[in-house]
Amino acid sequence: MRFHFPNATRPKKAAKRLAAQLSLPLSTAQRAVARACGYRDWHELNDHVHVGPPCELDTALTSELYVNRQVQLILAIARDIAATDAATDGDIQHALAQARLTGDRPLRLNEQIAIRLAC
Repeated sequence: MRFHFPNATRPKKAAKRLAAQLSLPLSTAQRAVARACGYRDWHELNDHVHVGPPCELDTALTSELYVNRQVQLILAIARDIAATDAATDGDIQHALAQARLTGDRPLRLNEQIAIRLAC
C-alpha cells in the first residue's frame, strides 16, 4: 500500500522525530519512512507529494484498521533499519506514535497494547 500526502510536512517531521528518538542518521530514518509508506526511497516520496488523493488520516479509521496500519508501518520500519540499528519494535512504536506520520489520533491505551501485541 502506498501513502499519499498532501504535502511533505508530515513525512519530514516524522523522519526527523524517528531519527532523534532512535539515534539514527536522518537519511536512514527518511529511507525507512519512505519504504514503509510504499516508496523506493525518500526522493520518490518527495516526487509523489500531491499525486493521488491523500491517505485517510488515523482519526478517520476504525480501531482495527488503525492498529493494522500502525503494525504494518512499525514492522516495515523495523525491517528497514534492522541492519543499522538495534532499536526494538517497542522503541519504533513509541517514536512512530510521537511522530504522527499518518494523523493526529489521540493515543489510546487499548490500541497501543493491541499494536504491541501484534508486533
